Amino acid sequence: MLTPICVPCRLQMVCTKNHFLVRDPEAAGFQSTYWLGDQWTCAQCGASVVAGFGRSFGPERLTPKDGEALEFRYELPTEDPSPLQHEEMH
Repeated sequence: MLTPICVPCRLQMVCTKNHFLVRDPEAAGFQSTYWLGDQWTCAQCGASVVAGFGRSFGPERLTPKDGEALEFRYELPTEDPSPLQHEEMH
């Protein structure tokens, strides 16, 4: 299993929740889909990610309560989100 690393803290993240529900919204003719992943959190700074998606299912199999699923957004960042300078990474 892959363990995410917090780039600013340079520490392995800790799995804080299994079966974290993420909603992939309807887009470009594809129906909305739900994914189950694991939430990982940095113990030092509190940054968190969801990774390890393995199981997906359509909305007909699940009706989550409001706020139960994290809604995935299809937006690309306009700036480099990394707090480290590129020179430090080499």
